Amino acid sequence: MQDARSHEPAGPQHLSGTYRDSGAIWVGQLELADALRVDAVIESDRESARSARVLVRLHHEPLGFISVPSPGGEVDVDSLRSLVWRSFAVGIRQHLSLDGLPTITELALEGLGRWDVCARGVLSPSPSELPISVVVCTKDRPDSLRRVLRTLQQVEYSAFEVLVVDNAPSSRATCECVQEFATTDPRVRYLVEPEIGLSRARNAGLADAANDWVAFTDDDVLVDPWWLRAVERGIRQGAEVGCVTGLVPPASLAVPAQRYFDERFSWTGSLTARVYDLADRRGGDPLYPYLAGTFGTGANFAVDRHLVARIGGFDTALGAGSPTSGGEDLDMFLRVLLAGRAIAYEPSAVIWHIHRADSEALGRQVYAYGLGLTAYLAKHVLDPSTRWQVLKGVPRGIWRLVHLLSRARGAQEGSPRPRTNGGYRRAELRGMIAGPLVYWWARRCERRRSNS
Repeated sequence: MQDARSHEPAGPQHLSGTYRDSGAIWVGQLELADALRVDAVIESDRESARSARVLVRLHHEPLGFISVPSPGGEVDVDSLRSLVWRSFAVGIRQHLSLDGLPTITELALEGLGRWDVCARGVLSPSPSELPISVVVCTKDRPDSLRRVLRTLQQVEYSAFEVLVVDNAPSSRATCECVQEFATTDPRVRYLVEPEIGLSRARNAGLADAANDWVAFTDDDVLVDPWWLRAVERGIRQGAEVGCVTGLVPPASLAVPAQRYFDERFSWTGSLTARVYDLADRRGGDPLYPYLAGTFGTGANFAVDRHLVARIGGFDTALGAGSPTSGGEDLDMFLRVLLAGRAIAYEPSAVIWHIHRADSEALGRQVYAYGLGLTAYLAKHVLDPSTRWQVLKGVPRGIWRLVHLLSRARGAQEGSPRPRTNGGYRRAELRGMIAGPLVYWWARRCERRRSNS
């Protein structure tokens, strides 16, 4: 039922089939306008990796991913140049043509240059930047939060604030972390949401935000410097846009748990900008627009706060910290569409996600993903206005569930770590089975809370 690779394939690095761990990988990015050099997202990952996964960009626009050998953390530049040209020559030529630049027949080691004539809007600020509030919801992870705030301070955008929502804190550590930044950066603010739950924290951030557009990210990410310019470009796609989502590649693939998560729940399925609405039937898929993973993920999205207020905010029976553990982002994307607005997907709005490195934490996470998915679907089965549209997709959903089970068996038979990977699949399936009942219980608890 859930396949986060439901976007179009993202070039030569698209993965599929039974999971087989290929060993430590470091993640990098290559900007073709500059001299050809791969920069690591997390430099320390180079040390033990045998290969690199590289996001190739031109004038900050993603072209796709490539995998290259990297003995000792180094990449052969000539081999890199040849592979990039074979993989992305068409996209490079199209980009240069839009910029009014001459056609080329090969990549030069010194790069393509010409930042000054790029026709795309990410490179230069618009004459009147839309003010954006960035909300980071966190709970008792000051070290991770500090890393996120450092990257936010490097964002190339003038009109934004950063609001950190400290959710049910057990100490003053998060507050003190935010104060470190706020003393020298007036854009950074601190807010406490005393009741546990990501949806409550998101709602608190929306209520306190100073601007009409609110961008959400998490405390386990690294923010690309051009993120908000790309978000703004999505907002300006049209008055019907009520939500913008972006690309969320992994920042690290150094350990098996991170590589497994990337194979199973990759958020890099499409590098084509597009606008989704209810008229887009996604090739007649009966699960559209209820299909998980189609529109984006909660680590990287922005919303019109007035629209969200009109549709009732984030569902507090969904999301981390609630009994259902997730699904609040899927629910919000769907409700934006059902309200008659559109979702703009902008792949140049990049947030690098740091996946769980611990196998036990990953097991809990995949269980929570399965739980949140079917809890979200159960919500819309219980709603008379959406019930029959969801139920029409049940046969297709059952087929996908059976396919997931068969892949779990395949993982047991073909993986170098059979028990671990099969266990992840079974954990996800257990979550899926429990999701509807847990959502019913969570909603009942919310009613009791509101009546007390």
